[in-house]
Amino acid sequence: MVWAAAFFWILISAPVVFFALTGVDQSIRAGYSIISQIISPVLAASLCYWAASAFLDSSIMRKVWRLLGSGVLLWGVGAILYSVYPLFNDGQETPYPWYSDYGYLLMYIPCLLAFIYFKQHLNRRIPNWGILMAVAVFCMAFVLAIYFYIEKLVQSDSVATYIVTLLYMFGDPILLGSVVLIASTLTRTAEVRAWWLVSVGFLLFYIANVMYTYLVLVGSYMSGNVVDIGWVLGFGLIGVAALITKTAQKNDLVKKSYV
Repeated sequence: MVWAAAFFWILISAPVVFFALTGVDQSIRAGYSIISQIISPVLAASLCYWAASAFLDSSIMRKVWRLLGSGVLLWGVGAILYSVYPLFNDGQETPYPWYSDYGYLLMYIPCLLAFIYFKQHLNRRIPNWGILMAVAVFCMAFVLAIYFYIEKLVQSDSVATYIVTLLYMFGDPILLGSVVLIASTLTRTAEVRAWWLVSVGFLLFYIANVMYTYLVLVGSYMSGNVVDIGWVLGFGLIGVAALITKTAQKNDLVKKSYV
């Protein structure tokens, strides 16, 4: 089942790249990319909730996977709202900020809480090199965020625009720094193997965000761009990690029943 899920995400991701490289009509590229950006997080969130159901109610990991699922689902809701606006407004571009941005931004809260609970579950000390690397990565990402958002921040014509832009400036750097902190505590044990996929998934998510912001800044982004694959595959890796966790937990319960 895990391999089937991995193949599925490769299957829905491939056309994003193929259409972009072969010059398929823009409306087809945009439509397919938007649909895949909705399917991927919604399905990944469902698998996260399913993985959570494999743990006891008192288990920290149950909370971890529920929070991850909630965060990913909130991003999916944002993607749905982003795609709905043009349908009901004669094809006009979704304004900024809009309700879709609140979905995107709210994602950070449950995901960061999931990292905190997972660290509590591991009960391992974060190594000094992990802290230093996380700080360095945060600073690098924050400098990029300032470069991308400072003009929009200065030109904000409303409190909502200012606050949303400010949250975007901090959101990705904090998320990326947190991913590095968690990754520094991971080992090669079966218990945390899936979390390497989660970490890579959020890394792809971050790269997609950065490339999207840059392309918007230079005025060359259109839905269906090859960078969209970062969101689709990023959530795909989180979904596959949830399946691996569900399967491992199920097998562990079977083994215990024979002991």
